[in-house]
Amino acid sequence: MNIFRTPLEVVALLNLELENYSKKLVQKPALLVLNKTDIVSDEKEPLRLAEMFRKLDWPLQLPEEMRPRNPLQFDYVIPASAKLGDIGDLKRALLRTYRNVRPSIVPMDVLEDDEKSLL
Repeated sequence: MNIFRTPLEVVALLNLELENYSKKLVQKPALLVLNKTDIVSDEKEPLRLAEMFRKLDWPLQLPEEMRPRNPLQFDYVIPASAKLGDIGDLKRALLRTYRNVRPSIVPMDVLEDDEKSLL
């Protein structure tokens, strides 16, 4: 018996937890960060996972009892390594997401020059 869960199972369980807390939460903008890409044995695995989670049917790869009823649809799926400082894509995705949610808070010129001003 394997005591560890796959990334797919972990995301599904978190999705189910959000559904149980509030169905409105799964309809909010969502980002998925696949961290610790520096420790995987197969360097293509994070890209494969990212591609899988970008698809709308990602829950279909789970047993039915683990499938969320209202699957999260991720605006961004970002492989990253915080240890190596590989978080530029994450910063840009967070900035763009926040800009879409609260446009008055983040000026448009910040998005155009995000590398210099915020990242």
